[in-house]
Amino acid sequence: MKVILLKDVKAQGKKGDIIDVSDGYAKNFLLKQGLAQVATTDSINSINIKNAAAAHQKELEKQAVSYTHLTLPTT
Repeated sequence: MKVILLKDVKAQGKKGDIIDVSDGYAKNFLLKQGLAQVATTDSINSINIKNAAAAHQKELEKQAVSYTHLTLPTT
């Protein structure tokens, strides 16, 4: 069963990771403890959109930092 981790889980993955685990482990532990949700097509797409947005934001911040180090020529 594919699940999306809602929290970091030792030896499984970090929050937001999509992992494949046995049905019993998913149902009896991860889902019951609120550590994961079932990975549906919609939830996977939502995670991918959030990851893409975060990567884009990080790139914009990186560019902003590089612009702050520019100096204007003095005459």
